[in-house]
Amino acid sequence: MEDAESIDQVAEALGISAPEPSVVLRSAEACREHLEVLRRYKGEQGQQRAWLTVEKDLTFPAPKGINVNMMPFIMGDRLSIPEELRGYWPIIEQCSGSDDNRSHNIPSSKKCPSCHRSRMVFSEEHIVEDCEFCPEACGGPAWHCLHCHAKVCTTCCPPLKSHAQKPEVWYLTIQEGLVPKGTTQRRPGLHIDGGGLVLKEGGRWSAEWLNWGEVFEEFTGGIYMASNVSNTCKVWNVRVKDQPEVCGPNGSLEHLREIMPEGRLLEEGELVWITDTTPHESVPLDEEVRRQFIRVVTKSVSVWYEQHSTKNPKGVVPDPAVT
Repeated sequence: MEDAESIDQVAEALGISAPEPSVVLRSAEACREHLEVLRRYKGEQGQQRAWLTVEKDLTFPAPKGINVNMMPFIMGDRLSIPEELRGYWPIIEQCSGSDDNRSHNIPSSKKCPSCHRSRMVFSEEHIVEDCEFCPEACGGPAWHCLHCHAKVCTTCCPPLKSHAQKPEVWYLTIQEGLVPKGTTQRRPGLHIDGGGLVLKEGGRWSAEWLNWGEVFEEFTGGIYMASNVSNTCKVWNVRVKDQPEVCGPNGSLEHLREIMPEGRLLEEGELVWITDTTPHESVPLDEEVRRQFIRVVTKSVSVWYEQHSTKNPKGVVPDPAVT
């Protein structure tokens, strides 16, 4: 992510001795084979992605001086976060992939009442005249299942909700503050989160090319992040393989900067999804500015450092079956 504990902090949290401060890093050329540089995504079959834009032009709430780190909460339950954080809930909801009208056509988490798979998408073009799952005759725009091609009307909320998934504990970071010119709000330097943020499912992306030429993207796990200031975070369409062979302390990749392809600066209000092996960095500001940053980490956190994380006053704690 854009922040990370020091080696000493991580060691203390794990109850082990910190390694010697001197770290011998391999040369950039020796590490080149461990970088999977992905082509610019053009919606072509067989392509992969290390990051993607989930939503643009998001509106941030008025700042309140909030500073929470890796606070557990129930994804989908607005009441599971403190009231002072709920101004960020519209952004958090965009991380679920469950909005019915997402521009990138992410399949919803709603399950099909016919085949019970979570690959339902909504379209004004999918019209159903008499929904077989509805207790009353109805019609209109419908959900369409990518697996069994069933069409389900929009009034069939009870049947869809009957297959709801178990509530999941995700992790929320929000940082608001005045950032001086020439500095960064978050962790500077090229890095990945695989070195400090331990995820069982670091992020998986796939796409399904349908017969009529439309592409449906699906991504699971991973990390979402956004800020209210343009050009203060950069990401690369690269995946780092064999992390212990490549990374410096806490996932640092600064020694590989010379062999990295061109990265992309994020815009104000742009929500992106990345994997835990996607290189990124916080960029120094050109002028003093009040910056707001939000990060949402999906459920697969295998280690939660209580000492350096924010406890949820609502009583939500990490799921012991996962973390």
